[in-house]
Amino acid sequence: MDNNLSELEMYRIGFVGTPNKNHIPAVIMKEIGGQRMISVLLGLDSPQAVMLNFSIGGMQFPSIWDLYMQLAATCGINITSVTITRLDHFMYVADMAFTDSLGDSKIMANVKASDAIAIAIRAKVPVFIDTELLDKSSLVVKKEEFEIPLQEQLEKAIKSENYELAAKIRDIINAQKQ
Repeated sequence: MDNNLSELEMYRIGFVGTPNKNHIPAVIMKEIGGQRMISVLLGLDSPQAVMLNFSIGGMQFPSIWDLYMQLAATCGINITSVTITRLDHFMYVADMAFTDSLGDSKIMANVKASDAIAIAIRAKVPVFIDTELLDKSSLVVKKEEFEIPLQEQLEKAIKSENYELAAKIRDIINAQKQ
């Protein structure tokens, strides 16, 4: 693995609150072997696709992501990894890496991170994030803080006027309620 990348795993699906009181579906991704998390906003159809494939092991009917997987397999294209590379207008963007059936040719495609994650779960390939982006956009959860209730952490962040941290903790609380 590239030293500039950190591997992520799906932590939870939920809803993230916004300043205008809307709730947007999101997948919470956690750093493997670390303490940082990010919220990847999902399209309206993505939560069901990600959640059903992750928790139930597959949807009862084919989705657009299943169609994509079938097309890739038919064309001899293998998905090898997903790397979240940037944050653009509050949406993460990812590069998907592919190889041909012989593994000779590497192809990259730039896609919404939510779509890339839905496909990565189906293809059982790793999801990475640029470490610098993770440093800038993640919520750090220290091991001992897992013992402190999130609501208490939220109140502490608000009291110390750390509103950015408070917003990230609020998003995790909201996601866990789902």
